Amino acid sequence: MERKIISGTYRDYLFLFGDSRTAYSDLSAKKSAVEKNLYIMLEDDLPAGYICANVSGYLCNVPYAYTVPEKRRHGVFTALLRYLTQLDNIDAVLVQISASQENFASIVKTCEAAGFHQDSVVKIFRADWESLHTWKETYFDEFMATHGHKYLEYFARRNFKVYSFADAPQKYLEQLYHSHENFFENTLDVKRFFDSYDKNLVARDISFLSVKDDKLAAYYLTTSPDGNNVVVEQTAVAKKYLNSGAMLPLWDIFVRTLYVRQCSNMAFAIYSDNTPAIKFDAKITKNLKLTENLIYKYIYEKF
Repeated sequence: MERKIISGTYRDYLFLFGDSRTAYSDLSAKKSAVEKNLYIMLEDDLPAGYICANVSGYLCNVPYAYTVPEKRRHGVFTALLRYLTQLDNIDAVLVQISASQENFASIVKTCEAAGFHQDSVVKIFRADWESLHTWKETYFDEFMATHGHKYLEYFARRNFKVYSFADAPQKYLEQLYHSHENFFENTLDVKRFFDSYDKNLVARDISFLSVKDDKLAAYYLTTSPDGNNVVVEQTAVAKKYLNSGAMLPLWDIFVRTLYVRQCSNMAFAIYSDNTPAIKFDAKITKNLKLTENLIYKYIYEKF
């Protein structure tokens, strides 16, 4: 049996694995292929599996991998993982594994055998359109009428201004781009939403930022891979305004815009050890019917 791993194109993916496609695998394969990081394993010139990789700096993230059914439990996924760990241009490989996956335990075991260790756990929350529709008209509108608008007036009096990414002056987007090293003191990696394939996914009309005194105060960054589903990728407040409630004006306009858009699903993620964020979201999404899932992140580090 002869095995080889090649760098594939999106057309290769469609031709070799067309019968196993999903919306998410299409998205992952397309993105990785554009960046020339879609790797396909062939056994005796027949497709055995593939792995999607996204490289940012020296970190390689794995959003999706697939092994054809008859080749499973034959080390295909292990070989593809190890191939990534041996690439010269990266220092670490990160794999995300959903706890709801049928083969969750075996994937974890494979990662650990390949030298990966658990890095973090992320909680993913999802709400469909029917739940969002009911929640907004039943609970959110009442909250804003009785309490929320007073807070919005407070922030307006303090000269906080809100823009969508589509309408924001370029200088504020540049402040966001450099928010890791400037006064904002951002701990999140926002540059990938400006520099890599991810920039094509940003929903600029439903992503928002607020400014005060000509400086970025907070932002709400969302993506929409297909125009119907919306993912809240990042929410952050400048260190100066932590615990001030400065996120509320962005949350208000996001909800109202989302309602008009009538998306199929909305999802957002929070690290399981981020207790303040979990408490805040528990308050603002009270009575919103959410489904939860855990995503385990396993990492391989060369050094």
